[in-house]
Amino acid sequence: KIKATNNFEELANVDIIVIAVPTPLKKSLIPDLSYVKSATNSIAKSLKKGHLISLESTTYPGTTEEVMLPILEKSGLKIEQDFYLSYSPERVDPGNLRYTTKNTNKAKEITYIGKIGISNNNYIYNNDSDEKYITNQISLDLTHLLRATCDAILVGKNTFLIDNPKLDIRNPELKNYNNKPLKIIWWGSSVQNITNNKHNDYKFVETTSLTQLEEILLKLGCRTVLVEGGKYVHEKLLTNSKYSLFYEFKSDFDILNGLNIGDIYKNELPSSFNNIEKITLKDNVLSIYNNK
Repeated sequence: KIKATNNFEELANVDIIVIAVPTPLKKSLIPDLSYVKSATNSIAKSLKKGHLISLESTTYPGTTEEVMLPILEKSGLKIEQDFYLSYSPERVDPGNLRYTTKNTNKAKEITYIGKIGISNNNYIYNNDSDEKYITNQISLDLTHLLRATCDAILVGKNTFLIDNPKLDIRNPELKNYNNKPLKIIWWGSSVQNITNNKHNDYKFVETTSLTQLEEILLKLGCRTVLVEGGKYVHEKLLTNSKYSLFYEFKSDFDILNGLNIGDIYKNELPSSFNNIEKITLKDNVLSIYNNK
């Protein structure tokens, strides 16, 4: 029986409480958790032994433990002794006709977030120099923030070998600095020529199948994956409509000799999303592709 109410005292009569409130992004691109905090404070007043509270709102790892748990334990009850707290993120994007409750698997779904740095004329690698396209500290800090809020960072074989990306979170001022996402290399073919001692903090996935890759990611406990390249990986995920969000950092200069991102990327990216937000970050332009 379904019953609508705005009386939080009635929560004392239920066993499971699901929180699904908005978490809009602030200008700093950090989720606004005021609605989550307000709901949690109201729930704490009616918290009882045996309650299971499940947060479904889209947010960063650590919200349940760092934000909600201290509020709930003010009731005098203790986690796992008296009540339980979980996170089960929603997978349906309201108003999105492409992905609905019928074709979105909540239990076994990975959220992919794309990120790329390119030159003004769409090159992702410069043969003539080591110049990078994320060219200022603001863009770099945002990259570290994205890494800190994901379970894993995924790059392809060529990106790993040619670009040698530094996938660590190096800004200690970030709230989630201590979060250590898995560093995963989608290698494709044999990885026998990789020295494990040198790269023991990387996970090499030896498959060319996207389906097998996802099975491995799920077994590793990855639900939110930040994809930082390269060309093959982005094209593979774009053509299979896997991205929920995409961050494109574009510098203000052209290069003449290097690797172009390709037509598939340039065509698929804008057609995969119905909204683009552009933000100027000094000499970079950040384009955020989403379906809001």
